[in-house]
Amino acid sequence: RALNQGLLPGVEDVRTASDLPVVEAAMAGESLQIHGVLQSTRSMNSLVIPGGAQKFDPSLLTGKTIGTQSFSALHFFLHRVLVVQGLGIEDLVVEFYPIDELVDALISGRVDGLSIREPYVQEIRDILGEGIGVYQFPWVYQQFELLVTRPLNDGGSTTEQKVVRRVMAALIRAENFVHDNPEEARDILVRVMQISRESADSILNNTIQYVNLSQPLLGALESQVQWLQSFSQRSQLPHPDFLDMINQKALGDIQPQRVTILGYSPMEAP
Repeated sequence: RALNQGLLPGVEDVRTASDLPVVEAAMAGESLQIHGVLQSTRSMNSLVIPGGAQKFDPSLLTGKTIGTQSFSALHFFLHRVLVVQGLGIEDLVVEFYPIDELVDALISGRVDGLSIREPYVQEIRDILGEGIGVYQFPWVYQQFELLVTRPLNDGGSTTEQKVVRRVMAALIRAENFVHDNPEEARDILVRVMQISRESADSILNNTIQYVNLSQPLLGALESQVQWLQSFSQRSQLPHPDFLDMINQKALGDIQPQRVTILGYSPMEAP
């Protein structure tokens, strides 16, 4: 939604978005540039199942109807959970809803559980109380939050590149603020996302706040292409050239040690 309602129609010039929607947009032929990773997460998403046991068991999914947002980070997270739990998509029913309709689908009983994230997990807790199972699977999906734009004019040598450079510098200052002021950062999350302090602590503890362009990003994007191409309606979509999508100039100009993609790092020997 961040891309479809913001960057792609030209409403916004700079946008943050999860990795998978960026991959899907690129496969659909949209021209995008990735300027940096804002953060990566050990565990951003959750499975929420009312009445679930304290410890997750694969039987909680078998034969159940699970709701999520189609072809999103939440959908890919559900896929990765099934893989590591030895389950196939045939072992359950997956139904898709816009993200702001998922909580109602669960409360109304149309689905048995959700693949979802904050602040919606907190919303479910507020409605149903603590009698729900909330299951996280650290590192099952290392999710990257990206800073993206449309291709910059003149290869990024104009005012546009200067703007992106200033945005990257501001993000690095924000990163330093989180590291230096953890309690204040938590309180900001509580206020803005309207979640509990415990939920905010969990988000910060499971999030790697480090602005960068690193080699693992490429591997993650490649795996998502393979997953998307496994669906018949996307099987013929082209494979994006992610190296061509990387624009390391802004971050490389500010702090070149943060760019570690082979062949793109300003720190590499000539």
